[in-house]
Formats: sequence, structure tokens, C-alpha cells
Amino acid sequence: MTERPSSRHLALWPVERILFDPAERTKRDVLGELLALAVARLDLAAAGSQPLLDLLLAREKSGSTAAARLAIPHARSAALPAPVGALGVFPRGVDFDAIDGERVHAVFLLLSPADRAAEHVEVLRWIAGLARGRDFMRFLLRTKSPAEARALLEEMAAR
Repeated sequence: MTERPSSRHLALWPVERILFDPAERTKRDVLGELLALAVARLDLAAAGSQPLLDLLLAREKSGSTAAARLAIPHARSAALPAPVGALGVFPRGVDFDAIDGERVHAVFLLLSPADRAAEHVEVLRWIAGLARGRDFMRFLLRTKSPAEARALLEEMAAR
């Protein structure tokens, strides 16, 4: 039996890489915290995450990845052995310089190896598909923990 793409993509956001935090945050803080969660189990040198943060910040500077209360900061790097992700849910919202001016309540961080562009784009498409679902953001904002957020991702991916 072939594994569904949504199952593979869903594996990038295990419960231990979901941050649920009602506290006020800045865009840079959010990127740093989600990056730390995403790469925590990777064997990167001590300074290895700073270049990744620089890539994310440069990507955001070239054009915001945020709209409709959702941000998808992403980058590709030769320093990564495999794609990794982290999800942040922020009920109070974060000023993420969204193109529509709205505060962001969910941030899907995605980092992929430089040589896996097609897979990177496929995962971005999957996230966008979730976000287009008319109930996704409404239900996500009702979650109260990383476990609840993960359960919602599983339910939405199964549709």
C-alpha cells in the first residue's frame, strides 16, 4: 500500500514540534522559537541554526509569507539532511507583516534540504490546501494544546 502524501507531510509536525502559546510574540521571536523546535533533534553544529534563521529572515524580507491569519515561513539549505517543520499556534496573534495587514495566529515553519525543491513545494501546497479549508483556522484557534492542534491536523489531513 502506498503512503498518502498527506501522511508524509503530517509527519513533519509531531506534537513535540507544536508550540501553543497565548503570550505576545514578535515575528523574530516566533521564527527563532519554531526553528529551535524544528532542528532540536538534528545533528547541527552549535552555530548551525543561525544560518537557518538568517535564511528565514531573508525570505520574509523578500516578501511576507503571511496572509489570512496564517504564515508559512520556509527555506531550503544544504545543511539539512531531511525536511523538518514546526507549528506555532498563537491565539493572541503575532504581527508578521502579513500582506493583508492581519495578525497571524498560526505559523507553519518548513525547512528542507536544498536539493529537494519539488518536495518542498509539495509540502507548501499541502499546507496551503489545509489553510484554504473553510473550517481549518476556526478550529485551530479553538485548540488549547499541542496535542489538540496535532489531532486537528490529523483530522484535516484525512479528508
